[in-house]
Amino acid sequence: MYLSIFKFENEYKKITQAIKRNSSKIKNSSVDYTKYFPIKANDKYIDRRKNFYRESKLSKDIIDYLTIKINEH
Repeated sequence: MYLSIFKFENEYKKITQAIKRNSSKIKNSSVDYTKYFPIKANDKYIDRRKNFYRESKLSKDIIDYLTIKINEH
């Protein structure tokens, strides 16, 4: 029984963290608040995934040179 409660609490924490992370700030003249929009949340996820991978240590010139040399052989 305790294991099922523990699993429920972990899933609850994951869901609430995702909602907080993906919520959009709404600015109103009287009050500012956050609201969850699934389409905007998906856009934020895609933007974060684009920046997930680190940049290449090789410059564009080196990559072009290596590509030419590989294609010559």
